[in-house]
Amino acid sequence: MYSVRNSLAKDPMGTVREVAKAGYQGLEFYGPYYQWTADQAKEMRKLLDDLGVRCYSTHNDSGNFSAEKIGHAIEVNKILGGKYVVMASSHEGRRPMRGNPSRTL
Repeated sequence: MYSVRNSLAKDPMGTVREVAKAGYQGLEFYGPYYQWTADQAKEMRKLLDDLGVRCYSTHNDSGNFSAEKIGHAIEVNKILGGKYVVMASSHEGRRPMRGNPSRTL
């Protein structure tokens, strides 16, 4: 969804409808999805289900992997139907990741 980020920022539901209309059956929300509440994520999930589109993962900056933020990223990702919380790039955090980096949701 990064490639349609400007439209997504203005009209998330309408943008997802247009993406589905273009024939996409799967998508990955990027960073700004993190600002959604659980209720907003549920509304988006309903739209995705109605359109027959799946959210496979979410695309996040390294900040969303902090101890304070990862719980919300996982929660919203699960509501959207995603199986993976993906880090956008590895160059942002120059420290090795602690814990089990291969853990799936």
